[in-house]
Amino acid sequence: MLKNWLVFSCLIFGVIANDSDDLFEEYFQWKMQEFPERAASLGVENAPVKLGDFSIEAINAQKEKVVYFNQKAEELLEAEIVSTFSLL
Repeated sequence: MLKNWLVFSCLIFGVIANDSDDLFEEYFQWKMQEFPERAASLGVENAPVKLGDFSIEAINAQKEKVVYFNQKAEELLEAEIVSTFSLL
């Protein structure tokens, strides 16, 4: 029985780790597109050759995207906490 729980928990943590990696990659790519000056200063390959958009509309869209990333991160954190306590 303990072996089954260990296998299950490893699978859950693996999924969470993969999901968090995917979320971070999505966030990083978005940041590099939204802030091309930063991408260029970091030496990111294929960085957009343009200046960032700092219009009110762009800033509002950025705020919405940040809320999206925050919600996804909270969901992952909550899933990790639930899976941790289910092992106890």
